Amino acid sequence: MKQYTIADHYDPTGIIGVNSDPHEEFARWQQTARYNSAWVGDEFTLDDFIQHIASLADDSMYAQQANAPAWYETLSMANWETACAVSGSSPFNEWYAWKDRKTAIAYISKYFTSQSFIDKFQDLDGEYYKDSDVEVEGVYKLKPGAIAANLYEMVRAESQF
Repeated sequence: MKQYTIADHYDPTGIIGVNSDPHEEFARWQQTARYNSAWVGDEFTLDDFIQHIASLADDSMYAQQANAPAWYETLSMANWETACAVSGSSPFNEWYAWKDRKTAIAYISKYFTSQSFIDKFQDLDGEYYKDSDVEVEGVYKLKPGAIAANLYEMVRAESQF
């Protein structure tokens, strides 16, 4: 029997996008006649909608705006790496989401260039660590017990806040 997907059965015209709310889309799905049908593969769950919307996102997402973009919560629910730098409802709030930590580190290596970020974090072997976890003895090396830097802390260091 054919297994249906959200894209080919519920949304063949591609109306659902990365900014769609999975809760709203799931509620609409539940209101359709198809929801009550007996077709195998026609039973979508909220998690199916979350995963479908996450699949429409790029590997890295960024927005600078007062409130969280719709994709921020959806990607967080889909177990993406997310971080934000916010100050009330400032239009300069920043929202980030990455498919995984490796993607986040690649993004950060390319785009985080502020002096505040450079002063607080060191890149060693493709991972970032707090400057206080790194020592220099002819070469940079990690202190015992050092752990990889928190994405939220790195975003805050790069942010203007």
